[in-house]
Amino acid sequence: MIRDLRTDHHNILRVLRLMKRSLSNLNGKLDSKEFERARECIKYLCEYPDNVHHPREDLMFEMLLNREPKVEVQVGNLHQEHIDLFIHSRQLHDALESAEAGKLETIDALHQQAHGYSDMQISHMRHEELAVFPLIEQKLTLNDWKAIIAQAPSDKDPVFSEKPLKKGSSGYLLLTKYFHSERIS
Repeated sequence: MIRDLRTDHHNILRVLRLMKRSLSNLNGKLDSKEFERARECIKYLCEYPDNVHHPREDLMFEMLLNREPKVEVQVGNLHQEHIDLFIHSRQLHDALESAEAGKLETIDALHQQAHGYSDMQISHMRHEELAVFPLIEQKLTLNDWKAIIAQAPSDKDPVFSEKPLKKGSSGYLLLTKYFHSERIS
């Protein structure tokens, strides 16, 4: 599961970079393919990390806390960061909707929200990878992992899963196509 979470981090980072690049290339045109791609990035960032990735991590953090009570503050901080990231992802989505509604001043707000969310998410993932995942790998037992897997959301990543999604089955067609062509080239 740690390997899967690290893969998620890598993929989330790729989506963050694409979102920022797409927003930078807008040139004020909300009807562009760049804006559509940015919309899919934001949708992905509001759905997959908050509904699947972070709940999996929270289960591991709780199990770590059961094994190693001295990490209570660190685990508490990570839980709070998950809440903060959820709030910021919704603010990012709200800024996107305002931009789509044609409020010119919100294009700048959308850029600011995107950069703020991206910075927060990157810092959060870095902390998990460097400080917490190694502790989890040391402290959790096979039975702990079985319990976590039994409770964890089993949803596949809608953009990066092994099997390509069939046309029309995903709200991420531009992202799937973009990242699939990136792997080929």
